[in-house]
Amino acid sequence: MNIDKFDEDEVKDFLNEHEVKTLNHLPTGAPFSSILAYLVNMDMINEINEVGKRNNCKVSFYIDDIVI
Repeated sequence: MNIDKFDEDEVKDFLNEHEVKTLNHLPTGAPFSSILAYLVNMDMINEINEVGKRNNCKVSFYIDDIVI
């Protein structure tokens, strides 16, 4: 499949072949959920990390948990 342009039928075939039942949201516990959460929030995570560095704090992130 070309990443720039995809065929809708090809996507539907892939979903059927892999028995994907949920189409309008991420399934809870999906293995890619944490990766997507990071990518969607990357700007915010970087900003929080910079504020922590400026204040001599260590910052730790795990999915939706932030520890400063």
